[in-house]
Parts: sequence; structure tokens; C-alpha cells
Amino acid sequence: MTTSPDATTSPDADTPPDATTPPDSPQLAALQAALAGEHAAVWACGRAAGELTGQQRRAALRELDAHRLDRDGLRRTIDSLGAVPVDAAPGYLEPFPVSDARAARRLLGHVNTGLSAAYADLAAASPRAARRPTTMASAAAAVRAVGWGAAAQAFPGAQ
Repeated sequence: MTTSPDATTSPDADTPPDATTPPDSPQLAALQAALAGEHAAVWACGRAAGELTGQQRRAALRELDAHRLDRDGLRRTIDSLGAVPVDAAPGYLEPFPVSDARAARRLLGHVNTGLSAAYADLAAASPRAARRPTTMASAAAAVRAVGWGAAAQAFPGAQ
């Protein structure tokens, strides 16, 4: 199961911030949405790890570390644009009861599916130089989602 993203898929890797990004730009809104998704992913990985054991628990904890790195990278990017990064929610509601390993895997698939869509939106809203890393981040989240048991989606976020 592929559950650990490649560190090179961080959305700010090799992407200079666009210093001309206005505070109400679609790019900044998409950066904030991706950051909110990473906050949720950090929570979900910790929550899921509590229900998993063995190799799957270790994979969830590795993924937790990777999401923390991506979250921190997004914060730096948003800071560099002169904006205030969104904070994590004070708490998160489970989208369904998470009381066993199967539900924990489902939670990780669910949150990564949403994160893949958020990064796809970020790619669409970003200048050309930033599209490759954000597209790679979207693909990495989609691969993690499928690895945890979510259905594959041809176009993440499309309804």
C-alpha cells in the first residue's frame, strides 16, 4: 500500500511565491484551502493511527509526518505572500464513526481524496511555474487515498 508521499511533492517545493498575488486572489484562496486540507489530514492521520496496528499504524504515522511538512510548507508560502495562514480548526467532526481499523482506513482515504481535490484546485489557480508541484501533490494525495481503500477518481474534485 502506498501511503507515504514523496517529500518532493510538497506544494512549495521549487515554487517561488508570486509576490504580486493580491490578498483576494484565487491562488491565495486555493493555498488557504489546501492548508485547511493539510490541517485536516494531520488530524485524520493521528485519529486513524489510534485505531490501526502494525504496519498500517506505522504508515499512518509516516503520513502524519509528511502532512506536517506539507502543512508547514504551505504556511511559509502564504506567509511569503503577506497573508495570514488559516489555523487548524479547534476540533474536527468525524465524517462517520471511526471505531475500528476499517473505518480508520476509510477516514484516511476520505481525507486524502479531499486533499487531492484541493491541490488540483490550487494547480488551476496557480501561475504556470507552480502547477507542476501542486499537480504532483494532488496526484500523491490521490495515490494515498486509493492506497487506503478509496475509489480511484479520474479527475479529483469533479462531481
